[in-house]
Amino acid sequence: MKQRIIEELTGKSILILGFGREGKSTYNFIKQNKIRCTIGIADKLELDLSDIDKNIKVYTGENYLDSINNYDIVIKSPGISFKGKDYSKFKNKITSQTELFLKYASDKIIGITGTKGKSTTASLIYDILKMKYKTKLVGNIGVPVLEMIDFYNDTDWYVCELSSHQLEHVKYSPHISILLNMYQEHLDHYNSYDEYKEAKRNIYKYQKPNDYYIYNYNMEKILNTEYSFNQNLVKISDHEIECANYLFVKNRTIIANFNHIKEFVDIPSETKLIGKHNLYNIAVAIAVALILKVDKKSIINAIKNFKSLPHRLEFIGRFNDIDFIDDSIATIPEATISAANSIDNIDTLLIGGMDRGVNYNSLIEYILSGKINNIILMYESGKRIFDEIKQYNSKFNTIYAKNLEEAVKIALNVTTKNKACVLSPAAASYGVFKNFEERGNKFKELVIKYAKLEAKE
Repeated sequence: MKQRIIEELTGKSILILGFGREGKSTYNFIKQNKIRCTIGIADKLELDLSDIDKNIKVYTGENYLDSINNYDIVIKSPGISFKGKDYSKFKNKITSQTELFLKYASDKIIGITGTKGKSTTASLIYDILKMKYKTKLVGNIGVPVLEMIDFYNDTDWYVCELSSHQLEHVKYSPHISILLNMYQEHLDHYNSYDEYKEAKRNIYKYQKPNDYYIYNYNMEKILNTEYSFNQNLVKISDHEIECANYLFVKNRTIIANFNHIKEFVDIPSETKLIGKHNLYNIAVAIAVALILKVDKKSIINAIKNFKSLPHRLEFIGRFNDIDFIDDSIATIPEATISAANSIDNIDTLLIGGMDRGVNYNSLIEYILSGKINNIILMYESGKRIFDEIKQYNSKFNTIYAKNLEEAVKIALNVTTKNKACVLSPAAASYGVFKNFEERGNKFKELVIKYAKLEAKE
């Protein structure tokens, strides 16, 4: 596979579009493999060029995209957006690490995408498969795919988490494709929600008849609009359905039906994955395992020993007789509602972050249902929700805090003892924090700091 990519790039003029982690990885791949080509680098931001050959042309600033016209191939990094730009003239030039990997290794790739749950599901699939196969975790959760290319001959399966940004221009699909769900997200990157959905659909659009497409049957109309399928379909549902291949959750048992033969997998009570949405993620992972003939004992052991990922309904500790849970990964309303419904003893919910114009009606309706006693709202999106809610005479405690630090102080005072306080922002972290990880780490730091201060007092 590696040699075929080298041959495709040899003799071409190549623009590396975006010079973050993946862009630098692309540059290193070209240099380490001594590919004979002309290289250009383009990024809106000023760049540290200390490790770059002096003869390479570099384009920065507001008009950096104009450089595309000068090159045969554009290897695009996921974060570069063409929102509001007409890129039809150079559409055929655009490729990416993801597309090159799919083009030459699709038969070994299990691809996972969705608005929420990608990382947990990809990690769980990886943990199950490595019980039987030589497996690598790559993509949005692991390392850039070209950095794993030297392991190709010694790898049975690549489990690849794929974001909409990675999928938006690809023309190849994985052997096993998984589409978990789709909600409004990344509208700062796309011209519309429909454009975002089309990017996600590329995960299955180019599959072959012997491939597998696993998807959320409960969202079928959103996920599969106007597409017909030749590949094997596996539907994940919350009820039994009439089709050849499906899985559904009944209490804590996953019932799998493949070609009308049923398999029952009991979810171990020891699992750290909590919430209804995680039962669904487990069902998806079991579907992959059964397709690849992993034995049931290995599946159950992997689920039992799986450690939930940081900032995804992560229990960070009990302080001042309050359970604190970090769900900083929640950047959309649906994720926050799901998180709140997953915590039986929730009493306080911290919401808010960057306002990207997402529709918050469902979350506002949930808040007004009064299921949670204390709602602490912060930052831009929190202010918008707060202003909307204060029009109603709600019987619970709705408070606006200017930032996360103030929100934690308030939470320590208002949360009932032996109940839970959950950070689940329903908004992006940008503008205040570098990413959701930094936000989650700051939450933990502030909880420990102010709980100790309160204890001393």
